Amino acid sequence: MLDKAKQSLAFFFEGTNPMPPVHLDTRYDRAGNFLVEPGNTVVSHLVQGSPSAAAIIEVRERIRAMPDADRLAFTP
Repeated sequence: MLDKAKQSLAFFFEGTNPMPPVHLDTRYDRAGNFLVEPGNTVVSHLVQGSPSAAAIIEVRERIRAMPDADRLAFTP
């Protein structure tokens, strides 16, 4: 793990930036809980062949089988 953050990222750290995060009270509340917002997207890498990847693929296939699923966009 890195001991220090890159200088170019310092603006994003609470200790070096006195301003509140841009999406505070729109995407998440002050406790860090996500708020309902149309179009929220979660993007995350999965380890191929892992249990978590299998679970996500299963859920994706179940959602694709639902009515109106053609209105949704899925990543490979």
